[in-house]
Amino acid sequence: MRWSPRLVVLLFPFACGFEEDGSTASQGGGNGDGTTTTTTGEPTTGADLPPGFWPGVACAPPAEEQESGPKIYFDLDAGRVAGRDFFRLPFPLDARRRGGGIDLTGFPSPPADLDPAFGNVVGRWLSHLGSDAPGFAVNGAVLFRSTHGIGDPQGISIVNIDPDHPNYGKKLEGLSYSAKNGDTSGNNYICRNWLAVETIDGVPLEPGTTYAVLITDSLRTVDGDRFSPDADFSAMLLGTAPTDARRKAAWDTFAPLRQFLASPENGAGVDVQASELVGGAVFTTAANTDVLAGARAAVRAAPLHVSDLHLCQAAGPGPCSGFAGLTADERAERECGAPSPDYLEVQGRVRLPIFQEGIPPYADIGGRIDVEGGLPVQRSSFDACFSLTLPAGPPPAEGWPAVVYAHGTGGGFRSPLIDGTARALAGRGLATIALEGVMHGERRNDSDDDGEVDGLDVDQLVFNVYNPESARDTIVQGAIDQFTAVRLAEEWQDTTLLAGQVLQFDANALFFMGHSQGANSGALFLPFEPLVRAAVLSGGGAKLPRALLGKEEPRVENPAGGDWLAPRELLQLAFQERPDRPLDTPHPMLVLLNTFVNRSDADNTAPLIRRRPLDGVPAKHVLNYIGHVDRYTPLRAAGNLAIGLGAPIAGQNLFQPPCDDYTDENERVACGWTSGQWLPEVALPVTGNAGGGKFTVVTRMLPAPADKDGHYVAFEPAEMTRIAEFFASALVDGVPTVK
Repeated sequence: MRWSPRLVVLLFPFACGFEEDGSTASQGGGNGDGTTTTTTGEPTTGADLPPGFWPGVACAPPAEEQESGPKIYFDLDAGRVAGRDFFRLPFPLDARRRGGGIDLTGFPSPPADLDPAFGNVVGRWLSHLGSDAPGFAVNGAVLFRSTHGIGDPQGISIVNIDPDHPNYGKKLEGLSYSAKNGDTSGNNYICRNWLAVETIDGVPLEPGTTYAVLITDSLRTVDGDRFSPDADFSAMLLGTAPTDARRKAAWDTFAPLRQFLASPENGAGVDVQASELVGGAVFTTAANTDVLAGARAAVRAAPLHVSDLHLCQAAGPGPCSGFAGLTADERAERECGAPSPDYLEVQGRVRLPIFQEGIPPYADIGGRIDVEGGLPVQRSSFDACFSLTLPAGPPPAEGWPAVVYAHGTGGGFRSPLIDGTARALAGRGLATIALEGVMHGERRNDSDDDGEVDGLDVDQLVFNVYNPESARDTIVQGAIDQFTAVRLAEEWQDTTLLAGQVLQFDANALFFMGHSQGANSGALFLPFEPLVRAAVLSGGGAKLPRALLGKEEPRVENPAGGDWLAPRELLQLAFQERPDRPLDTPHPMLVLLNTFVNRSDADNTAPLIRRRPLDGVPAKHVLNYIGHVDRYTPLRAAGNLAIGLGAPIAGQNLFQPPCDDYTDENERVACGWTSGQWLPEVALPVTGNAGGGKFTVVTRMLPAPADKDGHYVAFEPAEMTRIAEFFASALVDGVPTVK
């Protein structure tokens, strides 16, 4: 039997004595800060639940756990021996890695037949993590359990212990902690008394790097008592290897920590002794940028082929509006528009290399991208629809300067014509190039006109919770597509369509604009594309758990009841989590989900766009947009991206001090972005505010207009003018101005 919204109302009366666990992860710089909450009342594991509901993890009695005194658990038999739950061993942990995946032996999982409408979602994610997870997330929570409740979190740090890294021995700038204590502090996946250590907004770990979480003896229980290390943890720090095979394998993964503790870098920085440690974890983040690092070369190894060129001279059918699998609205949106005095509209198709395995839309299986020899493996190709808009008048001799435009979920290759971007840019002499996005239009591979495949609409296909491989790599494919759009602008020209004119673009004057899903594609591909000089990102975000928990739109259909839910509500049901244990960023299932899909998260790439550009790829000018209230990209996800970009707020932060006056936690944190100097304010106009005057990089934070969603603030007339002038000034002055 599954949880459903209808049952929630009936089940709360069974939760006699329930007191909501109000602990939250507070944000802080330096050593960070956090909260601890002690709760009492209904035990975690299934008390007073109606028959047939999954009771979740089996937990040992508190008295049994506490009989040996306060400990931070580190038990290498966790999940393998009865009475020793999975999270008695920290997660993430390199000792849990096996081959190309993660050993999840003992992780609690609902019976496969308990949620037939959801297709055994939990089991699918666990299976994929077991075989295809080459490391851990750059922005996930690190989870520890303890015998006793934890008092104010202190003495906790994350340290880079990768000896080949330039930041070896350095602590992470800021951390966020939450300690959840007492009988009701667990959920269906983790037992009572647990600690989550997280990176703060916009300051992730780096991909492909080894870190240690260190917990020292300054940490205390809620009663002020000292913790002692678990026996297996103490063994990890000894100079002699254990004789037991499993413990020896785990000990080997702790070699970087033992080496760091003995290093001069430790003495000069963290300065912690092994005898001071009561707990910890060593883990390596996945090399999340490996697919995109080779994607440009892989795209350019494929032939560039353009077909079905069509100059739109009247409103009506175009080469991409007649596909049988489109809805009526989609067909209308893909027809040629009425002629405009401002620009010409051209439609056509360009051959995209497809790196996802299988047949789209990957509703149930397929969608994985593999890497061999440093390059993603091309599986097929698709002749995708595209639009061009060319400003009225004669072209420049070197070709049109152009903006590659990536649309949002639910849009299409004509989105820049529909939303007004093309007209605004044409007025400044800029062309646009826009591709049909992944899972949109013909690329959905639909056979009828209802807009769904196997009951999934385009929103659910783009992030498909029922198919982990597609959920991870569909976003990556969408980013890779943009390399073809840039290549089209650089290499392609046509002499047949426009009488007496060569249709071509200026490869030295290429820009990018992405909205929503398109902004996320931009954040992923821009660090690897040297030809794009400047970018506008609208409605983008980073840190997937924040996005999933805060999104209100688009709603997704509940396969069990047919009602429409926010993504977090659907996940609550799919994970078989109790309704009185709402999901949060350190929830174990969200931690696992984030681990698997993490290479599609812009937290990996945003710092590379301007702050730490790669060799051979110039840093970019960036105009970024945050709207509030945005029901599609929540505030904290948008802030993650802005901080990662190093894009201060041009104008004022919407959330002015004193920050403690905000009752909404997300708004309180957003206020702290400026007071903590993560997103300082700069006055308009702005030119060359970054990189020693060489780059213009800012965020516009704007309130939602009346009766509109903040997701679309960039398309307000004043901002469209600002965007067009930003690009135009880059053409004239080199360093653009945001007016």
